[in-house]
Amino acid sequence: MIQIYSPQNTDFNNNGNIVLFPTECTMTANLNADWVLSLKHIIDEQGRWKFIVDGAVIKAPSFNDDQLFRIYNVELNETEIIAMAYPIFLDACNDTFLLDVRPTLVNGQTALNQILKGTKYTGSSNIIKTATAYYQNQNAISAINGDIDQSFINRWGGQIIYDNFNIIINQQAGGDYGVTLRYGKNILGMTQKIDRSNLCTRIVPQAYNGYMLTGNEPWVDSPLINNYPVAYTRVVKFEDVKLTQDAQDDEESFPTLAALRQELVRKSKLMFSEENIDKEEITLDIDVELLENVSEYSSFAQLEKISLGDTAVCLNEKLGISVKTQAISITYDCIKEKTQSVILGSFQPNYFTNNTLSVEKATTDIKNTENLVNNNLELIRQITNSDGTINAEKVQGILNAVNVQLKSQITASEKQNIRAVLFEDLDPASELYGALSIGTLGIQIAKTRTPDGRDWEWKTAITANGVVSDELVGQYIRGIAIEADKGNIAGFEITDTGMKKTWDVKEPNGQTYKIICEISSETGSSTQNYIIKIYSTVGSEYILAISDDGNIECNEVRCESIINRSTISSPRINVNMDNTSDMYGYNSTPFAVRACNGGLSSERWRQLRWYINNSNAGVLQPLDQNGTENSTCDLGEPSHKWSRIYLDNSPIVTSDPNKKKNQKLLDFSVLDFIKAIQPYSYNLKHEGNTAPIRFGFMAPDIDSAAKKTIGNIAACSYDNEAGWSLSYEEFIAPLTYAVKYLLNKIENLEEELKNASYSKSNA
Repeated sequence: MIQIYSPQNTDFNNNGNIVLFPTECTMTANLNADWVLSLKHIIDEQGRWKFIVDGAVIKAPSFNDDQLFRIYNVELNETEIIAMAYPIFLDACNDTFLLDVRPTLVNGQTALNQILKGTKYTGSSNIIKTATAYYQNQNAISAINGDIDQSFINRWGGQIIYDNFNIIINQQAGGDYGVTLRYGKNILGMTQKIDRSNLCTRIVPQAYNGYMLTGNEPWVDSPLINNYPVAYTRVVKFEDVKLTQDAQDDEESFPTLAALRQELVRKSKLMFSEENIDKEEITLDIDVELLENVSEYSSFAQLEKISLGDTAVCLNEKLGISVKTQAISITYDCIKEKTQSVILGSFQPNYFTNNTLSVEKATTDIKNTENLVNNNLELIRQITNSDGTINAEKVQGILNAVNVQLKSQITASEKQNIRAVLFEDLDPASELYGALSIGTLGIQIAKTRTPDGRDWEWKTAITANGVVSDELVGQYIRGIAIEADKGNIAGFEITDTGMKKTWDVKEPNGQTYKIICEISSETGSSTQNYIIKIYSTVGSEYILAISDDGNIECNEVRCESIINRSTISSPRINVNMDNTSDMYGYNSTPFAVRACNGGLSSERWRQLRWYINNSNAGVLQPLDQNGTENSTCDLGEPSHKWSRIYLDNSPIVTSDPNKKKNQKLLDFSVLDFIKAIQPYSYNLKHEGNTAPIRFGFMAPDIDSAAKKTIGNIAACSYDNEAGWSLSYEEFIAPLTYAVKYLLNKIENLEEELKNASYSKSNA
């Protein structure tokens, strides 16, 4: 059943105002692009057609149950009325406004929740990827899939399904229900396109600095290479594959050319197995209704129930190649309640703009010069204030729309002999008092008359060379360059060396500070450009300075927390101290450095706290999220070791019997282990030719000796990345046993020697 609701009726949970009986009603849905419902209805005697008006809402069956569509275009002739409608969710293009929404390091669901918060719309997403985006002064539709870098689709990805006032953006729309199609035959009702322009069955890989595979065949072949008549060869550069000598400290690298070439082979094979570059691109345009008339229809019958985004396997039996592809477009017959046609092919990301609907309607409505002029007037009204000044906040989004609309207007408009048009209201009491001149040379706007009353004071002009105005007003102005010789911009004084603005700030205690924001170049010991400086009334030294490279210099920092929100690959907070500087907690509060595993929303916090204990001694203490002692924190790890640790006292290690199990005294087997290990002298490679002599053991020898004598020991460990490690503390006990054993043996030998001497002297 197809119903219609009047523009004023918003009770969509109940029946509409009237039931329609259209002759045609189809809905075409394109993946991540336009959804359009098209309806044709006769001019019936009951007058049902009269409800089909601009702004009315149609409820019609779709491949995903009943859906609501808002009418945006109506055409009427003698026999029928034709309407076009879009999903009601796209109303959000007009009735939502995101003043300042900033989803930060969140997954897809949380981002949608923040974008749609406070609106009548909802969203759901299974995307676990975390990302960050800023949305200011735009609607929700633009934020979700607009032509901006920070749109949801660009930052989080995903594929869109509309469901009335809800939007579903999952990693992949639809599902895989075992649909298999065989292509390669000319079947009535199916058009197939095969594209091999991006096909690759042989990769010639190159690493950073041009390193390649060796031999006469420096390439990697696809398992499908013999399925095609020729080898489709492509050079692929893997710039992230680097030798250690070419990489930065924090970059993954390979110590040898052999290891590097193994990685080139691995990544090449992944391009075949995961990216499917060795498979031709297939597009099948299928008319399901036509297929009903052919004998092969049984192979395609399951397409009647296919949904947008569903996956199908396209099989080319001749080449022995199967390719998984998606339903990227579906046309659904809302009257018969079945899929009419489907396009299967490679998904190509798309976007829509705020002007998608308005441009289409404008192209239909523009019929003469008067409408052309009125559309230009509306555009000017949008970007100007009542006093004729430009609202710069609106300019950026409208310029692109202007270009699209004007191209449509050139096609639809009729050529005129008139070269210019003047609009004016000469009544000073009128709300529309002012003048607008439009001609081939540009646009002029005025709100006041000249002193003699004979002409208008034209203060704002738009020409082919640019915009001229006494004043620009807006929340922000975006451009390539702003030039000015003198004067001020937003209160900033223009100087010979830059720009400067000063504020006087008075604290409750009466202390006065000057806050000076200046953009200028300074030379000195730091050779930095300071952007912001804060001065006190005492002397000329600044209290705080922020440089153009992001450094902050100040005398003292007091805060509850410092949170690093940097998006760079290696964010960090640097604290530089000399013997006169301190980093401390206020009053009795300890200074704490906190680290978080899993993002700011995680509860897995750890603290490294410095405080003064009762003996006035400084203590560095690891705590958990509850502020209690945590003994599970490590200082370093196998691949991130400390070079040296200097101590005034020996380290204290937990040795509580209550925390140990399987306790037993050492026995003679330990002596075999001690006999088996061999001490060494050595030098460390990284310390150079003048390195001092060091003493110790070789971990592999220790591990081998232990396994042959007493078993697996904790003193020895191996890490794939960091190599071998030893805990020298573990040797104290067995060496102590060996020493005690030798002392006892010496005492016994001395006693035997003493008794032997006594016996000899008495003989």
